[in-house]
Amino acid sequence: MSLQIEEVHDLSALGEASAIMCQSWPRPCLHFSREYLEWSLGFPSSLAPLLLFARENGERIGFVAAAGRRIQVGNQTMEVYQSSFLSVLAGEGRSTVSYQLNLTEGRWLRDQDRPFVLFAQADSPGEKMLAVLARAGLKQHPLGQYGIHSAMPRGETPRQAVLVSWREWGDAYASLKPAGDSLLDAALEPEQLRHFASDPWGRAFAVAADEAGGVAAAAMIARTEMLGRSGPQSVYSLHHIRARGEDPNPLRALVNLCATRPVGDCTEPVVILASVSHLAPDLLRAAGVRASASKFKAFSYSDGADPFPGCTGTLLEVT
Repeated sequence: MSLQIEEVHDLSALGEASAIMCQSWPRPCLHFSREYLEWSLGFPSSLAPLLLFARENGERIGFVAAAGRRIQVGNQTMEVYQSSFLSVLAGEGRSTVSYQLNLTEGRWLRDQDRPFVLFAQADSPGEKMLAVLARAGLKQHPLGQYGIHSAMPRGETPRQAVLVSWREWGDAYASLKPAGDSLLDAALEPEQLRHFASDPWGRAFAVAADEAGGVAAAAMIARTEMLGRSGPQSVYSLHHIRARGEDPNPLRALVNLCATRPVGDCTEPVVILASVSHLAPDLLRAAGVRASASKFKAFSYSDGADPFPGCTGTLLEVT
C-alpha cells in the first residue's frame, strides 16, 4: 500500500470529496453534496479552508476538512477553525488512513496558531481516534456532550411563531442572550446571517412571542437532506435556539412552525433539535421535546491553555 496525504486548494475537488463521504458513511447520514460542502466551507472568515485527501495507489480514498468560523464567547469574538467531514472508503488495510488524516490535519492546525473545535459521536471509534491529536502537539479541552432531541407538532399553542428576515432575527436573537452568557456560539453578524440564509438546503428565521408580545424565543429553521437506507429523505431541524423564561409555548410554537414546511418539501413530520443542553430539562419536557439515543461530544484544541476558559457549552451546529 502506498498511502499519501495531499493538501488540495482547488474547490473543484469537493465533488470527489462528496462521493467519498456519501459512500463511506453508514445510512442514514447527511447527503454530503458538493453544494452543501461548498456552503459549509465557505462561511465568512479570513482563515482559508484546509482540504486534505488520502491517496492510495493513485486513488483518493479519504477526506477531512477544516474551515474558518467567526465565533463568540461572552463579549469576545474570534476566528477559529472547525474540523469536520472525516471520511474513509472501506477497504482492506485502511485502518490507519483516518489516523494519518487526523495527524496531518492536527499538525497543520497547530502551525496556524489558532484554536479549533470539532464534534465526535460519543464513545465512537471516531472519538477514540482523537487521541492521535496529542501526537500532533495539541491539548484537548472538552466542551460538553450534546444529545440530539426531537419533537412532533402538537396542535395550536397560545403563543405564535412567525418567520422574519435574517436581519430582524439577528436583533431578536441578540436580545435573548442573558447577561454574562458563556456559551460558545457563532458570531451572528450580518455577513454571517446572510451566509446562513444562502443554505442550499433552505433555511428560514423564526421568532415566537411571549404573553406581552415581546420576543420569547428564536431559532433557525433548516431543512436537512439525508440519505436513508431506502433512498433520499429530508427532515427539518431547529438550530441556534434561544428562549427566555419558563413558558414552553414559545418553543412549542417554533416546533409547530418548523413542521409546516416553510422552506421546501419534507418527508418526515419529526423536528430535530440539536444543542439544546443550555435549556432547562423541565422546559424541554413541557414543550414535548425528547432526547434520542444519539449523542455528540464537542472539543476544542490548542497547543497550550484552554482557548475558551469559563465556556459552559456550545451552540455551534453539529457537523
